Amino acid sequence: MSSIIKDLPELISHNIISEQTAKDIERYYAAKKEDQGSNTLMIFGSIGAILVGLGIILIFAHNWDNFSKTVKTLLVIAPLLLCQAAAGYAIFKNKSQLFKDIAGILLFFTVGSSIALVAQIYNIPGDLEGYLLSWTLLCMPLMYLLRSNMLAFLHLGFITYYAVVAGYFETERPWPYLLLLGAFIPFYLRRLKEYPFGRITSLFNLLFPLSLIITLGAFLAGVGEF
Repeated sequence: MSSIIKDLPELISHNIISEQTAKDIERYYAAKKEDQGSNTLMIFGSIGAILVGLGIILIFAHNWDNFSKTVKTLLVIAPLLLCQAAAGYAIFKNKSQLFKDIAGILLFFTVGSSIALVAQIYNIPGDLEGYLLSWTLLCMPLMYLLRSNMLAFLHLGFITYYAVVAGYFETERPWPYLLLLGAFIPFYLRRLKEYPFGRITSLFNLLFPLSLIITLGAFLAGVGEF
């Protein structure tokens, strides 16, 4: 691959290929290199982080009634602070992308569990629609701060879930979905520009329109003829 990249200037100078073709070749090999090795670690690391996050939630849920209100509050705050510290460390020390993905995923699920647990401790009323909206809004900047594809996938999945709950079960048009989707688009476009041939880009190309198709009906309340 390196020999091909080195030969590109010579090929351009002899008018064998155009500059645009050379750029396309560079992007292709950059995407191919990105897909090798590190993606496997990223996928399994991300799955592990998701399972750990869900496991923490289940442990708390199983023993929750045995704790006092003070202990419950501390158990909510402590993991949140730890995950925020890990994410901040990953950003300022510019750690590997795998480290950033794992820290971001753990923080994502910790935020979600914290919102639910605080509402339960202090009897704050709410519904699933508002819960999902608050969760995704709070975690939205993480995919940019950590430049995490996995967090972008989670963002897209959860805003679709929110639109389904609001539009199909609560019979309200989920207009905030469009705002949250708009926040995802710059990340998607940058990914499309930098790695147009990458496998993760291909997944985005599939899931982005799929989200739009799933949520389309949520905006058609009262327009049954259409």
